[in-house]
Amino acid sequence: MSSVIGPVAGAGAGIFNFLGGITSGEAGALSATAAGETAAYQAQVARNNAIIAGYNATEAEQAGEQQAFATSMTGAQTGAKIKTSQAANNIDVNTGSAVKVQESEREVAQLNTETVINNANLQAYGYRNQATAFTEQAGLEDLASKEAPVAAELAEEGGALQAGAGLLGSASSLSFKVAGLNPGNAGTTGVTSTPTGGSDTTYSNYGFNVT
Repeated sequence: MSSVIGPVAGAGAGIFNFLGGITSGEAGALSATAAGETAAYQAQVARNNAIIAGYNATEAEQAGEQQAFATSMTGAQTGAKIKTSQAANNIDVNTGSAVKVQESEREVAQLNTETVINNANLQAYGYRNQATAFTEQAGLEDLASKEAPVAAELAEEGGALQAGAGLLGSASSLSFKVAGLNPGNAGTTGVTSTPTGGSDTTYSNYGFNVT
């Protein structure tokens, strides 16, 4: 009985290996497909973020220009008040220290205006760097998404090869075991039959003549 169970068990193992290889290939393909879909989604998110960062950069520049204009107007108003105050106090607004005070105020107003513009430009520069980084990320994610179908196909082919190898190995093993059960392949142990008309030397050794 055990001589029969062995080949059957080997065949079952071969089927199990075959199914295991197919399942492994399909699982790998599904995983690669899911990774590709995720990459495509992340690429779109990165592109959207790049667009938003570009908008933020433009808004930062525009806000900086508006704030710089307001700062410049405030400086001009302050300078005018200083000059008016000097004139009200009977100070010659066109000579001496009065002029220096006016010039100092204009320099302060200009510095404040330039500071606002520089800060806005720095903020816009940061947003544009973000947009560039998001664009590069989108490119990488797009590449991963395009490679996903190839990875899925390779996973399926690898599973099929694994399944085929397992099934072939089991089939080869089974053929050897079944061949061992064939009576035609039995050994020559035991009583040796003798052709008709001959004599069995085995029995002749014991004083018997078998014909």
